Amino acid sequence: MTPRTAAALAVLAAACLHCDSSRENGRELRPYQALVREQRGAPLADRVAAYLPLAKSLSTAGKTRTAEEALSTLLGEIARAGDFAVLEALEHECHEWGRKQVFWVAVSRSAPSAEGRKLLARWAEARPEEILLAGYRPGGIEFLLGKLEDATLDPHERATCARELSYAADASVIPRMTVLVDDRTPVSGRSVRAGGPLPTLGDIVKSCIERLERVGGRNGRR
Repeated sequence: MTPRTAAALAVLAAACLHCDSSRENGRELRPYQALVREQRGAPLADRVAAYLPLAKSLSTAGKTRTAEEALSTLLGEIARAGDFAVLEALEHECHEWGRKQVFWVAVSRSAPSAEGRKLLARWAEARPEEILLAGYRPGGIEFLLGKLEDATLDPHERATCARELSYAADASVIPRMTVLVDDRTPVSGRSVRAGGPLPTLGDIVKSCIERLERVGGRNGRR
């Protein structure tokens, strides 16, 4: 076992403890907050080596705060710390498509700085057909609107486009989205209320418009 591998395994073991019981001045820290602080200032190669075992092993859809914390929790903490260089390196090393998507969402939902938006733009440029990144590239808003309006596409894909438009915070799209608020096409996934009916595309579009009306006056992604 090389020294770097041993160090990475030690970080992986320590992360499980941080996830459950890290405290500072009597205040409980967020999962992985202490771990990210410990890595601050280390060389980039060492930070990548420390985080990579977690990035490749953590669940991509965790629902409880356990040692198997969702990958998005770790990535969100790294994004809050502004360590976009390590996020770019980790995303490159994680080849599973679903895992890559967790990276993109975690960074985009972290209210990224200018550096973070540049990273998202690089990812978007490399993947012009990716819905989760479209809002960060030239022409991406029109791309999302076109897919949302295409009744031949899967309803879940169209709903994802609506959500991404709401996060892009460009209120100019509202008139075109409004046309779809009465669309009764059911969208697969979790119901709005436990045991309730599936939401329709119109329900989701309406919710996204409401979010745009709240934040549309702010500077969005671009």
